[in-house]
Amino acid sequence: MITSKFYSDFSVQNSLFNGIIIDGNVNDLIYLEENSQGLKGMLKLPVFLYAYYSDKGYSVVFYDYVNGFYNDLSTDDLELFAETVGAKVENGRVPSPFTNNPGAQNSRNVDMAKLLAKVMLQSKHQFVVIALNVERYVNNVDHLELPERMAYELILDSVSCSAGNNKLIIVTENAEKLPSWINSSRFFKHLTNGLPTYEERYSFIKDIFPNFFRKEIYQSDRFSLPEERLEKLINKMAALTDGLGFIEIEQIRRLSYELKLHIENCCEAITLYRYGIRENPWESERLRNNLKNAEAFLNNRIKGQEDIIRQIVHKLRRVVRGIDNVSNNPDSIEQRPRAAFLLAGPTGTGKTELSYALAELIYGDASAVRKFNMAEFIDMASFKRAVGADPSYIGYGDGNDLVSKIIGNPFQVLVFDEIEKSDPKVFRNLFLSIMDRGTLSNAFGDASFKDTLIIMTSNLGVLNNKGEYEISLDMDYETIKDKIERNIQSHFEKAAPEIAGRFLGSTVVYDFLRENPIKEIVRGLLGFAQKHYKDAGINFNYEEIVVEKMAELSMTLQRFGGRGVRNTVDKYVAQLGDYIILCEDKGYKPTSLRITDIIPDGNGVNKLVIEGRE
Repeated sequence: MITSKFYSDFSVQNSLFNGIIIDGNVNDLIYLEENSQGLKGMLKLPVFLYAYYSDKGYSVVFYDYVNGFYNDLSTDDLELFAETVGAKVENGRVPSPFTNNPGAQNSRNVDMAKLLAKVMLQSKHQFVVIALNVERYVNNVDHLELPERMAYELILDSVSCSAGNNKLIIVTENAEKLPSWINSSRFFKHLTNGLPTYEERYSFIKDIFPNFFRKEIYQSDRFSLPEERLEKLINKMAALTDGLGFIEIEQIRRLSYELKLHIENCCEAITLYRYGIRENPWESERLRNNLKNAEAFLNNRIKGQEDIIRQIVHKLRRVVRGIDNVSNNPDSIEQRPRAAFLLAGPTGTGKTELSYALAELIYGDASAVRKFNMAEFIDMASFKRAVGADPSYIGYGDGNDLVSKIIGNPFQVLVFDEIEKSDPKVFRNLFLSIMDRGTLSNAFGDASFKDTLIIMTSNLGVLNNKGEYEISLDMDYETIKDKIERNIQSHFEKAAPEIAGRFLGSTVVYDFLRENPIKEIVRGLLGFAQKHYKDAGINFNYEEIVVEKMAELSMTLQRFGGRGVRNTVDKYVAQLGDYIILCEDKGYKPTSLRITDIIPDGNGVNKLVIEGRE
């Protein structure tokens, strides 16, 4: 096991300061090489501190506001402490509340601080007092009762004037919950125990890997897998446990053991631990099978975009196979979103529909889509409200922000519409946080985006600043694609030059809907209308000439894409509805209709030619 940065920093600063504040990941394990008492390995922080200091000849006592002073690891140390301060040991404790009589105005009636001062200021024997969970000692650190303030002042005095080399170690999850004049005091060194790095997680997992599985399963698998495959699994587990502490990894190990997981499936325990599901959709057989027929599935939903659908499906297949990214940093690969696409091109061509179709294909849930209109992100304040409102904003803590939603369910398609309309600083912050680091944070936690699919959309290259079209129907697709890609690149070279090149390879440009796709959309919409009318007790059919004429009429609205086609079909389906109502008003109830043509009525309006019977 490699030595952590915290251990290295602690070893150095301990020799320089009599007061040390430790915050951050204080409930985790810390690695210690074997000491003179035989303690070694991954130890909880209090045990680590005891082992570290006792090895250097110190007597160690712990303190918390419930138990008082104690040391369950060494009764001798506690007895010596009690003798030094003139107190009695009762049931293995020296009782001493943090404060007494909150209303007292004329005495330093603060038992804990008085005993601490005695040992720190008077003892020539080396003592270390380790105060645990200090953030819980008072209700409001910004409004201290007089005895509470006296206690902290006496603590500061004790450290600043410590006799010999006596020490006070304050352990807290959040140092900001200490009085600022303690936290920033020059007599205290502030050290943060961060979450383990990729290298530390890798070393820890490699050490305990043989114990991840039940012996009979591990042995049967162990010798059937080549060493390089085992190494890749350890690397993957180290990357997937980003944001977890050693204790949580140990809990995952126990979960793997209890589930009798095979080595090849060890990462299932991580998904189960994080999200309450055993199989990650991205690693499921269901998705692999879905991707075999994904082009047909998507082409049935999005018409006339066969080339871009092929491009997207091939990308997803590489992602699922784990052969898409090239990087010398496995932690980076595993933490980035699984895939990201920038969709550009004419409106109404299926960009939104693709989001829902991919959510159904990958996650089995077409509603697993969360959309953000980037035009609303005009400054960093609006962005912060979306990812997690600050305490001063409405919505703080309601769980509706992006970070909370992803923590609760990371298996989503995130759609960021019209990215060019957001403030460049907002987009840089969003893009680098999610796309590079794979995380966003707020006051309530860290969200991992590694299991999300990111879709960004842009109108760059389609409309200019005046709202005029820069591309036209008489352009071929390659010309449209080149023009749009150059506009996107040019925009971000100016607005966010540090990320402009990162769009290369992720941009997918849609084409205008051409004649044949329009006919397919017309047929699809008419099929939907047929089902709707059948549910109302009316059957209708149509001749092929009707499809051709509706498609031809839709071509005048071609720049609106699928929306133009829908508007055209809706108009004529509405005519069919009016015809049925007119018949019913005359006492005739048609149950079977046939649309045979669309012809002008002489007043500049095209009308359906309908045949029907009761």
